[in-house]
Amino acid sequence: MMCEEIPNRTMSFSGYGLAFTRTFARRRGANPVWYLDITPGHDWLTGPINNMVSDVEKIAGDPFKGGEGAAAEADVLRLTPFIEQMGAPSGRRK
Repeated sequence: MMCEEIPNRTMSFSGYGLAFTRTFARRRGANPVWYLDITPGHDWLTGPINNMVSDVEKIAGDPFKGGEGAAAEADVLRLTPFIEQMGAPSGRRK
């Protein structure tokens, strides 16, 4: 979906995906996606995110910690819909 031509565009895009300027998206209430690099060795953000999700999984499975109801209230679950993985999980480009 091309909303408008972008002057002086230097990148060529394929027929898949969407690209919006920040101004266009923010005026319409969009949230940016947080790209999380999953390439081996780039785990300074991946590790903590995975740890938080694992903690929530443990809470969900333990009725003494509140179970699924408590897990559903975890702050990290408000963030995960906006996190997208990128990179080469095997360390090699496809």
